[in-house]
This record gives sequence, C-alpha cells and structure tokens, in this order.
Amino acid sequence: MFDRHLLITGRPGVGKTTLIKDSVEFARGLGLSVYGFYTEEIRREGQRVGFLIKVLPRGKSGRLAGLGKGPDGTFQPYGRYKVYVNHFEELVIENLERAQKKADLIAIDEIGGMELLSKKFGQTVKRLLRSKTVPVLATIQLKKVHLVEKWDITDNVRLLELHETTRRRVKMEVRDWIAAIAGRRRFR
Repeated sequence: MFDRHLLITGRPGVGKTTLIKDSVEFARGLGLSVYGFYTEEIRREGQRVGFLIKVLPRGKSGRLAGLGKGPDGTFQPYGRYKVYVNHFEELVIENLERAQKKADLIAIDEIGGMELLSKKFGQTVKRLLRSKTVPVLATIQLKKVHLVEKWDITDNVRLLELHETTRRRVKMEVRDWIAAIAGRRRFR
C-alpha cells in the first residue's frame, strides 16, 4: 500500500532538515517537480541568531526568525526569537497553494512552533495532509506530532522517527517512497 504523505520527526539536531534536502535532490534527480520549502540556521560567530527559509523550486529565500526586527518591522515572539510571520506567509503560502497544481511532491521543513504561529500555514498544511492529490514529505517537531490526530489525518500519513541509529534506514524508506511516486508519475 502506498502511503500518501510522510512525516519525519525526531529531536532537534538529529538531521531532519538534512534528510529533506537530500530527498529533494533525489526527487529532482528522478525528474520530479518539487515545491515547498526548507529552513536553514543563520549563524554568527558560532551562535545561532535566526532561521532562513529557502523556497522550492527556485530557491528564493527570506528570514523566518531572528533576534531583531523583521523585513517589514513586524514579528511575533517565540522564545528568544522574533518570528516574521507576515514575511513567512508571503514566501510560503502562495508557493504551497501553487504546488497543488504544479508539483509532483511537496517538501515542508518544518511543521513546528515558529511556522505554526501563522494560522494560514497551519490551515494550508492541514488541507495538504488531508488531500489525496500531491504527496507531502514534511518534518514535524516531536512536540507537534499530536496534530496528526487532532487534524484527523492518521489514515493519510505515515510517521517516521529519525534518530542517529535509524538515519540510514529512514533515508532509504524515504527514497523508496519517492521512487514509487516517480513510478506512478510515469504511468499517469
């Protein structure tokens, strides 16, 4: 049976973003059109000072969060960071909506506390994960896994937990899943 969507969870720093980036390149290598986004840390002098969003497929980027004012001067506090919700929505929401018509695969890194400060993002992700159209590969914070049940998407997703000892196995499971998407695409 084909799992419609895959959610990758695990503790911070275990390699979820690395897995998403690797998976996106693998999918592209199979000729799949990938939309969505991934995050990267912004570091200065060895310290994390924020997060950058890279939008797929073209690589447009912007800031998700930082220690200072956002691109438009607005923000919502999240721990020590300021999350630039309006800027995030401008970068991501339209991309995810366009993905429903143009993508073979949607990659989302991540479904987490900062991103979910955007109600539009939460609603969009919930709609995508309930959908049976474009497959979604996403990372989700461990403390947000409860949303799978709350959003009533348990039948539509498979949850994989990533840790140091399962990294290779999970990577291969994700690649097999992507290869199945590519195979299905050929027979459309």
